[in-house]
Amino acid sequence: MICAPDGGIIDDLIIYRLATDRYLVVANAGNAATVSNELADRLSAWNAILDDRSMATSLVAIQGPAAAGILAPLTDVDLSGLRYYAAAEGSVAGIPALVTRTGYTGEDGFEVFVDWARGPDIWVALEDAGRDAGLIPCGLGARDTLRLEAGMPLYGN
Repeated sequence: MICAPDGGIIDDLIIYRLATDRYLVVANAGNAATVSNELADRLSAWNAILDDRSMATSLVAIQGPAAAGILAPLTDVDLSGLRYYAAAEGSVAGIPALVTRTGYTGEDGFEVFVDWARGPDIWVALEDAGRDAGLIPCGLGARDTLRLEAGMPLYGN
């Protein structure tokens, strides 16, 4: 959680350590600007650089018990070796990607981060690969319901 000075929650975050001195902070899309501004304020006293790539990055998530089987043929990332809340760089459908295994709906699942312009390509590739497995697109309302059912945080104020 990133907390406000009064102790309230600004947002729940996922933070991946990509290298010794490189991190990826994932905020909820609706709070991304607020979180970025807050982190910039907090980092001003440190020798650190905040590179907000929110508007340059697409995220497509595939969640649920069939997720690994659908994604595996499309990626060179070893999904079976990817730990929970871990990230690996590779490709998905031939597109450079960061693949994470967060399962932020309470189910096992993967998140695919790509350059903004390639987001639709990843969406179509996953949709095509999952058609026979019963994959269906779901929106944020479904995500929110699943997170609440799993007792997971669902962003701050």
